[in-house]
Amino acid sequence: MEMIDDIVRNVDRPMSEGPVEEKAHTRRMVQEALPIGDSDDLFSHRVAAEKAAETFAPQVKTERIAIGPGSKVKVESLSDGGKKLSFKLVDGKNDPDQGLVGIHSPLGAALLDAEVGESVEYQVGAYVREVKVLEIS
Repeated sequence: MEMIDDIVRNVDRPMSEGPVEEKAHTRRMVQEALPIGDSDDLFSHRVAAEKAAETFAPQVKTERIAIGPGSKVKVESLSDGGKKLSFKLVDGKNDPDQGLVGIHSPLGAALLDAEVGESVEYQVGAYVREVKVLEIS
């Protein structure tokens, strides 16, 4: 009922007075408070904010480390109850007893280009095995 009374009381008021002018005044105050860019250009504020975010964002260099010949690798078997294996991936003979896994073996071929945290599958005979890469050095 109060809103209806306001409308009835303000019917005779000229259009240039009232809420529209108040909104314009508030808008001007907000625009003057913004230190960057043209006050009517919304995009300049966004660009300035993005530049500020880039300036203060932490600069982290992430170097991709992938498995290749010569890599020392530690994996966890996801197929055999969590057994962990450490070995060196070599471009030569496969000799797991000596800690050497050849890149031409099923496991070695599956691990090429894998990264820490990745899981890879490989086949041995009729069985498909899966390992997760824990470390690469």
